[in-house]
Amino acid sequence: MKKVTRIALMAAGFLTAAILSGCGSSASAPASPSPTPAISISFTGGNSQTILQGQSVTLTVNVSNDSSGKGVTWSLSGQGTLSKQSGTSVQYDAPASVASTVSVMVTATSAADTTKFAVATVTINPAPPAISVSFNGGNSQTILQGQPIALTVTVSNDPSGKGVTWSLSGQGTLSKQSGTSVQYDAPASVASTISVMVTATSVADTTKSAMATITVNPPPPPIAVSFNGGNSQTILQGQSVTLTVTVSNDASGKGVTWSLSGLGGLSMQSGFSVQYDAPANLTSTISAMVTATSVADTTKSAMATITITPPPLAISTTSLPDGMVGTPYSKTIQATGGVAPFTWVISAGTLPSGLNLDNSTTSTLTISGTPDTQQTAVPFTIQVADSANQSATQSYAVNINSPPALTIATSSVPPGTINVAYPSFSFSAAGGTSPYTWSLASGTLPLPAGLNLATNGTLSGTPTVTGSFAIMVTVTDSGTGSAMQTSTKPFTIVVYASSTVLSGRYLFQFQGFNASGAFAAVGSFNADGFGKISDAVLDRNSVGGPLTSSLALTGTYSFDVNNLGTMTLSSPQGIASFRFTLSANAANGISAGGKIFEFDNIKSGTGFITTQDTTGFSMSTMTGDYVFNLAGSTMSLGRVAAVGRLHADGAGVFPSGVMDMNQAGIISANAMFTGTYNVPAAATNGRGTATLTTLGVTPVTLNFTFYLQKIIQNQAVGVILSNDPVSGTQPLLSGSMEPQILGSSLTGYS
Repeated sequence: MKKVTRIALMAAGFLTAAILSGCGSSASAPASPSPTPAISISFTGGNSQTILQGQSVTLTVNVSNDSSGKGVTWSLSGQGTLSKQSGTSVQYDAPASVASTVSVMVTATSAADTTKFAVATVTINPAPPAISVSFNGGNSQTILQGQPIALTVTVSNDPSGKGVTWSLSGQGTLSKQSGTSVQYDAPASVASTISVMVTATSVADTTKSAMATITVNPPPPPIAVSFNGGNSQTILQGQSVTLTVTVSNDASGKGVTWSLSGLGGLSMQSGFSVQYDAPANLTSTISAMVTATSVADTTKSAMATITITPPPLAISTTSLPDGMVGTPYSKTIQATGGVAPFTWVISAGTLPSGLNLDNSTTSTLTISGTPDTQQTAVPFTIQVADSANQSATQSYAVNINSPPALTIATSSVPPGTINVAYPSFSFSAAGGTSPYTWSLASGTLPLPAGLNLATNGTLSGTPTVTGSFAIMVTVTDSGTGSAMQTSTKPFTIVVYASSTVLSGRYLFQFQGFNASGAFAAVGSFNADGFGKISDAVLDRNSVGGPLTSSLALTGTYSFDVNNLGTMTLSSPQGIASFRFTLSANAANGISAGGKIFEFDNIKSGTGFITTQDTTGFSMSTMTGDYVFNLAGSTMSLGRVAAVGRLHADGAGVFPSGVMDMNQAGIISANAMFTGTYNVPAAATNGRGTATLTTLGVTPVTLNFTFYLQKIIQNQAVGVILSNDPVSGTQPLLSGSMEPQILGSSLTGYS
């Protein structure tokens, strides 16, 4: 406000003066006294100053034309304070701290004429950052005695740029000093490690300094190179060995370089290891020298001597197998190591009679020949020598045995078919001395017409007759004199009339119709393979009767050119004719069965025949859990079907069972029953009988005939036929039974 007032007053004064000077007249004015010069104020040193926070500055003024000598008064606009005020000077005290640069105005006003004043601007800056001194490269150094090291510093926030002064505490001297660097020169010799301190002190601010510690060490021990594992190695030709070294007192850690004197090569080199590779082939022992030289001090090295030898000679075959009189013998003895060529000899004893050494010059020797005399533990020693003057020996003991008894190993010969080439077949022998010679024994019956026996044991040709032919076959070995052996054995050659063969024990099951209605039959027969049926038995049942049990039969069969069979069965009750086809022969040359149908005018129907396993014809084979399925007819020709499960104890009792039956729509579900069964011990056809009795208010008894077919998991499989006369309560039933395999599942198709 004072400043505005002063400016207004000054403006008014100038205006008045202008008016007065503009009012001249032509008349002369009276003379007036000379005006007094105006007071003026100016700051000594200029009206602008710059200081730091917390600093003070003295401001002085000149007051001109101040006849009163009263000087000025002082005022402040902004931060800080004024002190030590007088008529011509004042002290400005800046704030102790400012966040950033600020400006204040100090005004000096004339005491005699308050319209007269002067203003000074004072700029206050924050305090600059403190000077700091730091050693470049860290404040810790290590050198050896007698060595110099240059030290440099960085002086931050030093506007003066004067750098530092240097001082030393400890042994040694400082040289080449400047404001930012110095050289420390270590003592020429120290008895042990010492430390000195070099101090750099700021010239601009002696309170700021930095200290570096220099460690001075005596000279290190000399570098030494040594081979780990010793400086001597021995290897075989073609082998490699890895050598490693320890380089002591090698501050550089650069290790060594490698060089070789002698045969071989160096590979896989590093500063501390190398691989020496020996020559592949030697004729004598040699040596090679491997040198490891320090990289840091090439006057320091170590040498290793490697001895390379040919592989040691040895005989690796330690035993030989026994031989047999009359049988060629050829066995090898193997040497290892050594240097070819080789020389083989018998150094002690003799070889078994009939054996010899070959003239080998290689590492393999062959002993061969045909022993001609039985000998026990014949001792001899084999020696081998090589071209490097090495030798090795090995002792042996070999038995020469008499050959084992000659036997004919073949147990049977395959059947043939008339007018069909005989299957490929040869007799075989064991023991004796091979090769063998085969023939028919003297006085034996001849082979079937069309067949021949070759001396090598091959039976071949095309038989032209059917039948069963007993022959005697003789084999003779290659032994000589008393060592020769012979063996004779009887065989039977069967020639069938058809390529599919019906031979052995079979069972059959048949279902169809006669004039009275449904008809079913089961039975068993024996086929001789040549058209005859014997030991046949039949059980049958039908709606119109009569019931037939264990009817004895005989019969014949034959095949046409298409292998379609015709079978005729005869009994006191009449003759029945059937046609049948057989499946392909099994591995034993016999068909496992086929399909059958009756084509006479008495009845019609179909069924099957299948081989029987006669080893299962006993009650004990019927043991465990079984399932059965049956089908047939009621008295009134309604359809009947039944399925069920029973348990057989192996001794003739069914202790439990369950059955579901449908008789022309009348269903009996979960019918529980017990029963008994019997298979005569003398049965040659697998025939047995069984009785089932239902449990409940009105028990029903069912009687059955069954024939056993084969064994599955030690349990019999068979076919079943009811043998009760068909009536209103007793249907005609026929089917099969087989073991119930627990844990099985339904998979695939059937």
